[in-house]
Amino acid sequence: MKRYYALAAAGSQWGFSISMCVLAKLLNIPGWLERHVLSIQASMRARAVALMAALDAHLDGLATWRAPVAGMFLWLRISAGECALGDLVDGMREHGVVAIPGSVCAAGTEAPPTSRFVRLSYCLDATEYDEAARRLALLLRPAGPRDSLRRG
Repeated sequence: MKRYYALAAAGSQWGFSISMCVLAKLLNIPGWLERHVLSIQASMRARAVALMAALDAHLDGLATWRAPVAGMFLWLRISAGECALGDLVDGMREHGVVAIPGSVCAAGTEAPPTSRFVRLSYCLDATEYDEAARRLALLLRPAGPRDSLRRG
């Protein structure tokens, strides 16, 4: 049985699947990988620019950020200070915002109870960012005494 399980594991983990066949064919096309990577880089760059334009339009004074130099994430610093993690997540859900509170990305076994940062991904179509930034602004904008985000 041990030999069977070893072969089954090898077959399912490193097996010869249809996706591997397709990838092998693509990688055998001269220059395909380089063109594909350049295409992805251009697409991600355009999406990052679109996200930053939307943030400029809607989050001025509510948050700060720097242009990313690589990857697919932009870190947003909430200007009002620390927010209770539960309130931030609930507010995101209420406003239809899908983002990651920065404290969830912290090293360690548990996320801190508050977060001053939000990790935004720019993997959506560029046309989606204006509405996303508008919704995020509604969440981060202090609403006076009834502010839904407890701030530290």
